Amino acid sequence: EKMGLTIVLITHEMHVIREICDRVAVIEGGVILEEGSTVEVFTHPRENTTKEFISSVVSENLPPEALEHLELHDQWIAG
Repeated sequence: EKMGLTIVLITHEMHVIREICDRVAVIEGGVILEEGSTVEVFTHPRENTTKEFISSVVSENLPPEALEHLELHDQWIAG
């Protein structure tokens, strides 16, 4: 952000996305199925494809305090 750069990263490695990206888009067959902040997409996935991608990274049963921490982090990043 400080350098004013945008990097487009295409990967199936959702653990990488979780660690380094502020925003994410899930694409299938050239169509964007879902997009948003990484925290929002990881904590509230809408599409089955998204759920399948993140299931290996995020437990469906995260404790509420973990979700709260992620949502506060997202709000902080958004300013």
